[in-house]
Amino acid sequence: MNFRAGFRRLTPWINSLCAPMVFAGCLSQSAAELEQLGITLAPYLVMDQSTGSAQVITSVNSQAFVLAGDCGEAGGSVVILHTSLGQVASTSCSGEKTWSVSLDLSTAPDGIYEFSIRHTRLDGQRYTEVKTPAYYKVTAPPSAPSIERSSTGVNPSLSGGTFTVQWEGSTDSAGQPLVSYEVKVVSPDGQTEYQPWTSVGEDTEATLAIPQSGGSYVGNFVVKIKGVDQAQQSTAEQPISVSLDQTAPTNSTSISASPSQMNSLNQSPSLSWNPSLVTDTVGVDRLEYRVVLQSNPATVIKGWTTMTATTSSVVITGLSLTAGTDYLFFLRGVDLAGNASSETSGAWRAIQITPTLILSSIPSSATVGSSMSVTVSLQDGNGNAITSPDVSVSLELFTDASCSNSASGSLSGSSVTSSSGVASFSSFSTTSVGTYYVKASAPGYAVACSTGTLVVSAFTCPSGYIRVPGNSSLSVSDFCVMKYEARDVGGSAASVSTGNPWLNISQNDSKTKCTALGSNYDLISNPEWMTIARNVEADARNWSGSAVGSGALAMGHSDNSPSSVLGISDSNAPYTGTGNSTSSGWAQRRTLHLSNDEVIWDLSGNAWEFIDWTPGGALDNPVYSPCVRHAWTTLPTASTSSCTGLPTASYLPGNPSNILASTYDAAYGLGALFGYDLSGSAAHRGGDFANVGNTGVFTLALGANSFYPTTPHSRVTFRCVYRP
Repeated sequence: MNFRAGFRRLTPWINSLCAPMVFAGCLSQSAAELEQLGITLAPYLVMDQSTGSAQVITSVNSQAFVLAGDCGEAGGSVVILHTSLGQVASTSCSGEKTWSVSLDLSTAPDGIYEFSIRHTRLDGQRYTEVKTPAYYKVTAPPSAPSIERSSTGVNPSLSGGTFTVQWEGSTDSAGQPLVSYEVKVVSPDGQTEYQPWTSVGEDTEATLAIPQSGGSYVGNFVVKIKGVDQAQQSTAEQPISVSLDQTAPTNSTSISASPSQMNSLNQSPSLSWNPSLVTDTVGVDRLEYRVVLQSNPATVIKGWTTMTATTSSVVITGLSLTAGTDYLFFLRGVDLAGNASSETSGAWRAIQITPTLILSSIPSSATVGSSMSVTVSLQDGNGNAITSPDVSVSLELFTDASCSNSASGSLSGSSVTSSSGVASFSSFSTTSVGTYYVKASAPGYAVACSTGTLVVSAFTCPSGYIRVPGNSSLSVSDFCVMKYEARDVGGSAASVSTGNPWLNISQNDSKTKCTALGSNYDLISNPEWMTIARNVEADARNWSGSAVGSGALAMGHSDNSPSSVLGISDSNAPYTGTGNSTSSGWAQRRTLHLSNDEVIWDLSGNAWEFIDWTPGGALDNPVYSPCVRHAWTTLPTASTSSCTGLPTASYLPGNPSNILASTYDAAYGLGALFGYDLSGSAAHRGGDFANVGNTGVFTLALGANSFYPTTPHSRVTFRCVYRP
């Protein structure tokens, strides 16, 4: 039917809608009447589909085709538009109010084309627009369907005399799916046709009868597949060679189950094999496994499950097993014809053992408040380390060997989360004297109670010594240090406020005087000095701005006024002897606070102090090369250029406020480094009364020509420590 005629037949129905109202689509009134009401009727445009029906454009009909139709008024222009090609044709409405154009897509690429037909009135103000149907240009042949395998096998006794072939769908040159596929069955040489070309529609598989000859199945034949596009063009043929295969694959694999006892009731161990030992004359299509009860293989725990032919291992999850029961894993190969090989098996026993904690190491003794290290191993029922998921482990102290009588409140420190199979506690401490057993616990784990005891004794410092909290990053435990620089009291080193520091003593003699005080006494070591210095650095009370990193640290008597080492006339006056106060010369304060509220005198300034480079053993000093000789340098510069051979942990501050490292130096009252490039000189720290600007708790002098371990010095003293 012509669109114009159809439109006119609808006019009475449209007019019936106009009785109660007036709108632009009502045709019972003239255009002039509608315009008087302020309503303008746009001209209508109709495409005559009878002349533009070539919706599939092939190489035969693509030279030209006609689009034609009616327009609402004579005059004006008609243009044919395409979204990517733009304007492809134009004409005008004739006196008969008709239009007609010829389109030629012979040079356009294959694809889908839909055109817009637009009519513009003579006044250029209004137009109507219609769209054409979709036109498919498919002059190039379509792509052939793809097949997964070019050969396969079939076993009539398994398939019921039929076989199925599958392929991937293809498209035409316009990118559209093919309209149909056809299959036929022939002999390998193509001379005998067992089944002619048969359409299967848009399906991408076909189930066919196995051809017979003389009442017997044909041993070898070929299935050919082709596709057809909208222009009835065929694709290239894709052959699949098919052979009768009634021989099962060979299976010579052996199954390994690791571990043989699996501590799980819902998961198998890792089951592995060599897939290359499953072979077939035509080809192995897949591997299959199942799980059964060993004592009764008819009891299936998991039915046959498919894997690829190259799979070499599997861990089966989601099982429902019974503790203490043995299970069998069966493996077989299946070929392309569906023939299954013999089954090989592997066995394992399912067990259920609560994972446990093992106290790998605990100290036999400790002192109250001192840090101790405890290591806990996390193991499954087979003694294997458990490395995931994260497990939170806690420690407790008990007074009995069965860990039933809790010594609550006797242990401080937080729990440790482990994802590595080992929980290492390095900052736990006890708060009460006693003999204890240590218990480790974690959710879902059997607890561990130590077989040995932890004997906790009181931590007491000798008279005149203060306790210093340890620093695990420096490998230093809690220790005691002289509150004051050492004094000579009857030839023995003492920590008292009276008198002046012991000067004119060598580094060797300083160590001798400390060790002579008794067992566990020694000359302060560099790690212990750094422990004190970093503790001081992190305490806001030692900063002029009353916040860590704000202003500068107190540096002690270091302005050369007076120009001598000072004694302590009043141990309650931190500026005693300096002539300064909190309001004038704050930095000359001689006392520094520790985090445990202890106070230490003259760690910075007043007199240099000899140190032992490492704790315990014979006196030693660092190897200084390469360091700039006889030169003061800032701490950041020493770490990057002037003394790169010295470990930074032996002299750099901790910088708890994260101040820019290159600027964190003597301006903050930290001190500086005095370099030396020869071994054999005596290291000393802290600076003295005359080291204006270079004194600080981190000040380190690596030596000088006159600083040898055997040479006394008039401005150097020492300080002893006691290690409980």
